[in-house]
Amino acid sequence: MPDTGIPSPELVAAFFDYLKYDRGRSPGTVETYRNCLKRYTVWLSKAGADYREPTLVDAEAFRAALTRNPTKHGNDIAPSTVNTILATVATFYR
Repeated sequence: MPDTGIPSPELVAAFFDYLKYDRGRSPGTVETYRNCLKRYTVWLSKAGADYREPTLVDAEAFRAALTRNPTKHGNDIAPSTVNTILATVATFYR
């Protein structure tokens, strides 16, 4: 598999295992984290950013992308949803 700058499936699976088994998160919470992390990895790919070298500029660009791109239903993403997505990304990096 070529090096793409996005987390490997194995790393992502290990993150979800950590959430389930070490942090005791419910299946619904893990699914929410999965959807949030998917948004981040899609953005990484489109932006050409590398998850291994996150910068403040990248974080601000990701936040800005979330707030200016409506959902598939045409609605703006709620501020609470943006915060959930950013919190998921922060947890991924811990």
